Parts: sequence; C-alpha cells; structure tokens
Amino acid sequence: MNVFFSHFIAKSLTNIVCLAVLLASSAQAMDLLDVYQLAIVNDQTFAAATAERQAAVEALPQAMAVWFPQLSASAISQMNWVYQNTAPTYQKYNNHGYTVTASQNLLNMNAWFAVSEAKAAVNEANAMYATAAQDLIVRTAAAYFAVLQAADNLVLVQAQKALVKKELSQAQARFDVGVDAISSIYNAQASYDSLVAQEITANNALISAYQGLQTITGVPINSLQRLMDNLPLVAPMPASIPAWQNFSEAHNLSLKVDQYATVVAKQAIHGSTANHLPSIAATGSYNYNRQNAGQAYAGATSTSTTQMDTTGSTSAAGIEVTIPLFAGGAVMSQTRQAQANYALSYANLELLHRQVMASVYQTYSTVLSGVSQIQADRQMITSKNNALMSNQAAYQAGTMTIIDVLNAISDLYSAEKTYSADQYAYLQNTLKLKQLAGNLSNADLVAINHFLVTVNTLALDKIVLPKLDHQDVAQQAMAKAAPEMHQLLAEATKIGAISATTT
Repeated sequence: MNVFFSHFIAKSLTNIVCLAVLLASSAQAMDLLDVYQLAIVNDQTFAAATAERQAAVEALPQAMAVWFPQLSASAISQMNWVYQNTAPTYQKYNNHGYTVTASQNLLNMNAWFAVSEAKAAVNEANAMYATAAQDLIVRTAAAYFAVLQAADNLVLVQAQKALVKKELSQAQARFDVGVDAISSIYNAQASYDSLVAQEITANNALISAYQGLQTITGVPINSLQRLMDNLPLVAPMPASIPAWQNFSEAHNLSLKVDQYATVVAKQAIHGSTANHLPSIAATGSYNYNRQNAGQAYAGATSTSTTQMDTTGSTSAAGIEVTIPLFAGGAVMSQTRQAQANYALSYANLELLHRQVMASVYQTYSTVLSGVSQIQADRQMITSKNNALMSNQAAYQAGTMTIIDVLNAISDLYSAEKTYSADQYAYLQNTLKLKQLAGNLSNADLVAINHFLVTVNTLALDKIVLPKLDHQDVAQQAMAKAAPEMHQLLAEATKIGAISATTT
C-alpha cells in the first residue's frame, strides 16, 4: 500500500511539473531549459537509471544485515492420537509450544568482505547515476539542436529554391526576347526540380528530429527558440590539453564507474578466499512445550484414565565455530573466477582510460578548431554572396552563363548550411568536453540558453510535407519553351542528316 501511494504521489508530481512547464511556455516558445525540465521528468532512459540506482544501493543494507542479531521464532499446536496393537492401548492428547532462537556473528570474513564489496557497488551505482544525469544534459541539447539544424536546412533549401525559381523566370524572359538559349531554361529547371526533392528530404529530416526530441520530453512541443545570430565564440579554458586530461583522470564519471567496478571485483577475490576461513557466532535458544491432559483407553473393557498436564522448557547458549574443510574444489574455482573477473575489470578500466584521454584531446582540438571554422564560415558566406552577385551581373551582361549563376547559388547556400552545422557542433562539442572532464552541470545549459532568442521562433505544430504545385511558373515556362526546343531539335537532326549524306 505504501509503495502504491509513493508511486501515486511521484506520478502526480510528475504531471504537475509537466503541466507547469507547458503552461509557462504556452505563451512563448520553449527554450533549452524548458525542454530539459521536461526531459528530467519524462525521459525513460534517465528514469531507468534512477530505478537502477535505487535497486543497487540496497546491496549495502543487505550485506550489513549479516552483522546484526538474527532472531527467529516458531510455534506449534497439534492433536495426537496414539494406538498400540499389543495392549491394545489408545491414547489421545494435545501439545503446543514455541521456540525462539538467536544468533550473532562474531567472526565471518566472507561477510566482512561482502560489506566492502557492497560499499564499492553502491559507489559504482552512484557514479552510474551521475553519468546518466550528465548524459541526459548532452542528449537533450543534441536533440534540441538537431531540430534547430534541421529547421535551418529546410529554410535554406526553401530560400535557395525561391532564388532559383526567380532565375528560372528571368531565363524564360531572356529567352522570350531572344537574348538567351533554351539550355538556360533547362538548366534552371533541373536545379529547381532538384531543390523540390531536397525540400521534401529536409522536411522529413525535421519531422524525424522533432520525433527524436519528443521521445526525450514525452510531450509534444509547439515551438522552440532559435539560436541567436553571431554566436559568441569562446575557446576552452584552461587553454591546455594536459590540464583537461589531468582533470578528466580525476573527475570523469565513466572512469569512476569502472574504477569502482574494479574495486568490486577485487573485494570479490577476498570474499572467495575467505570461504576457506572459519566463522564464529554466538547462538542461543529457548524452547517451551506443554502437553495438555488427555484420555487413555486400555484393555477389552476400554478402561479410561485421565492423564496429567505436563510442561517443560529448554534454554541453550553457546559459541558455534564453523570450519570449512572441503567443498569439492568449489572455493578454489570461485577464487580463480573472481581473479579472472578482476583482470577483466582492470583491462576495461585501462582501455577506457586511454579512450577518455584520446577523446579529451580530440574534443578539445575540435572545439578550438570549431571557433576558427565558424569565423571562416562567416567570411566564406560573405565571399560566396559577393561571387553570386558578380555572376548574376555578368550573366545579365552576357559574359557568363546561367550555370555559373546556379553554381554560385548552390555554393552560397552550401556555405550557409555548413555555417549552421558548425555552430551547433561547436555547442555540442563544448558540452561533450565538459562531460569528459566530469564537470558538466545544469549551469552549462543555462549559459547556452542565453544564446537563444525569442524572435523568429521555430513553430513545430504545423510540420507537414510540402504540397507540390505542378502548375507553377517553372512548369509553365517549360511548356511555353517546348515548341521552340522541338524546332531546334528538328533542325539539328536535319543538319546531322545532311552532314552524313555529304560525307
């Protein structure tokens, strides 16, 4: 009943928290902290880690219980019927009683090492829980940024499609007045059709990213705050890879999990070895028994006699010494098994240590290069935009073709997508570096949350597949240009036939 009531209270509080967050954010788009609060309550991976920790910490009181007095009691009440053929004799009586026993371990090395093993197991469980908490921060931020990046890609594809559509209309107009070839229309149309397909793909990617975020939050989200323009870029501090590696060696939570697992394995060796050692316990017992008066019948005349009530009690106290002599080789086998498990745990710990040190080196370098990469992206966008305007002017002047303009458009929006992806990668790598160092906390999300803005928010409640308009300007241009193209093809075929005859 208590467990049910506790579960009911916890579930009610969960619903209240979710409702409070949703009501608070209903008037405006949700930010990263709002989403994180929903994730804390609703993410099932973190919920499983919480339950796993709660189960694991019970190992310590279970191991400690061996060192407390062990008490037991039993009672009996029974009716007895006794019949002897030789006399013959028939007897009927009732007896009842109870027994109380107590014991206290005085020396038990196996139980002693079991307590040490349980303490290490609890430390391991706490470290695993802390790892899951940091992982929740990283996963929530990654899912949030995945939605924003997918939305950025969709917006950029749509903007690129609109610009190409404008170029297609201009190519049609130039073709109508005879200053451009039909090939320009076909090239622009091919680029436009490709972007229509890319828009569908980008929209599907946004839907997928949104579903990934909702898997963590457990509730639908209507809108999100976007990342601000000109994201502030800060290099990792301290500006030293060895300093980050040293800090990670001391505080990385995954390393701590494996370190405690190694301690657990080492204590298991001691516990297995202790099975050879004697154990000492103080024991005591008290027994009370009473036999009520009964009836006895004897002889052919069935003479009945009444018996007297009898009572008795027994008390005992002593020291019990248990000395293991031989268990068929099981103790030695268990010891060898524990030693092999310890070697495995130590190898895993050393492997993880090397991987963490390599990850710290790589992530630090990635964050540092990400700062330079984003700065280069901004300059590249400016350069690509200048190149596009130059190509458009040259195309109007007739010194460049529409292919040059389409390539410049593609390069510009490719640079925009790279810039968007690099910004989100920079933020995620910053969180990952702190996670590797073991000092990732909610304060890091608060810092990133300052980079989100309430203007131009991302609406997620109306994500649908785009409807294709097959009667748009591009299709009309193609239909208008088709007769001209057929005429050119006919003339080209005629010229080819004449050339073949002459040859």
